[in-house]
Amino acid sequence: MCKPHQYISSQHEGDKVIVYEKGDLIYIFNFHPTQSFENYKIGTPYESDHFVLYETDEDRFGGHKRLNDAHNHWFESY
Repeated sequence: MCKPHQYISSQHEGDKVIVYEKGDLIYIFNFHPTQSFENYKIGTPYESDHFVLYETDEDRFGGHKRLNDAHNHWFESY
């Protein structure tokens, strides 16, 4: 499905992080093999709060488990 809004809003070579927007969704990819980031700030055109639909930071994916219970939590936008 093609969405009219597709944009890479942030890419950081050192952190190995890419933020990609498609339609109304924001995808945040961390490709760093050993570093997990806390309170990583990203820009977004949306003023509403955000929540996690899917994340791979869970232990079963080899993640750092920093987002435990993130699916039941709204993240405030600034």
